[in-house]
Amino acid sequence: MYQIEHFTLCDGWINTSTDDNGEAVLFDTLEQAQEALESHWHDLQAEGMAESYSPSDWRVAEVYSSLCRCGKPDNLCNC
Repeated sequence: MYQIEHFTLCDGWINTSTDDNGEAVLFDTLEQAQEALESHWHDLQAEGMAESYSPSDWRVAEVYSSLCRCGKPDNLCNC
């Protein structure tokens, strides 16, 4: 799973994208998340808001569904 994260001064990198129910928007593939991010950036440009942001203010990040007993994501753990 992947999510689009926005860098905020107060909280650092966070997922600020939510659906109609207020749930975080997640993507099954990296490609889907990248396409959604590109679409978002194009929307900002079309609305004349892109000059207030930089493309580096957003990123696609992998979301881990489970953690090891040591607290690390399963795929990064060597326990």
